[in-house]
Parts: sequence; C-alpha cells; structure tokens
Amino acid sequence: MKVNPLTVNTVGTSGGSEVTKVNTSGGFEIEFYNAGQKIHAEKLRELLQRIDDVSKTLKENPDINTLVRYKRLVREFLAEVLNGFELSQRYSTDYSGRRKVYSIVKKVEEKLELMAQQFFRDQKDNLELIKLVDDIRGLLVDLYT
Repeated sequence: MKVNPLTVNTVGTSGGSEVTKVNTSGGFEIEFYNAGQKIHAEKLRELLQRIDDVSKTLKENPDINTLVRYKRLVREFLAEVLNGFELSQRYSTDYSGRRKVYSIVKKVEEKLELMAQQFFRDQKDNLELIKLVDDIRGLLVDLYT
C-alpha cells in the first residue's frame, strides 16, 4: 500500500492559509518492520530458553520423549529463524558466496540426525549426546546473533 503525503492546511498569523505537505512515506513501514523484528526476537529468545530447559533434562535423564521434544523445539527455532530471515531479507554470505544461515541450518539438521542415531545406538554413553546438545546450542546462538 502506497502512502501519499499528508496535506495540512494551516492558518498563519496574517490570516492567510498555507498548504504544507508532510511526508509520511516510510515512517509507518519502518515502525511496522521494527515492531515485527522485536516480536521475532522475543519469540527466538523464548524458544532458545525452552530448548535450554529441555536440553538440561535430556543431559540429566535421556529418554526418547525428551529427545523428540528437543528435536521439535530445535526445528521450530530453525523455522522461526528462516521466517525472520526471509522477512528481513538480510543475507550474510561466507567467503564462497553461500548464505550463512542455510549452511548453519544444514549443520543443525545433521547434528540432530547424528544425535538421534547416537541415542538409539548406545544409550549408555551420554558424553557424546551432551556434546551434540552443546554443539547444537552453539549453532542456534550463531543463528540468533
């Protein structure tokens, strides 16, 4: 929607009137964009906190239900990051010209898959699971900042 300049009639001290155009283009759009970014950032903070809570439970007492919940939250976080990424259209590229966000998302997905395999292969060794949880959190923080 295009916003046209606002026309304001004012009466001067001499009794004559002046017509002034106030440029409103961009102001609303900028405010709307900034409000959306604040909401997006708050949602990411909330999701990251929930991921931290579930990862703590997963580290202390790993079970399949907690792993499924953890993976769901991580994927929700990734979807929100990509949604915000498309919204803001800010692209960060690495030295070879690839988009950084997508390569990090791919790494997170790979680590989630590795974590699931490790979980089912050997539930006795929690150290590798804990390392993967910490690696994924680091990648999520990279996406968030």
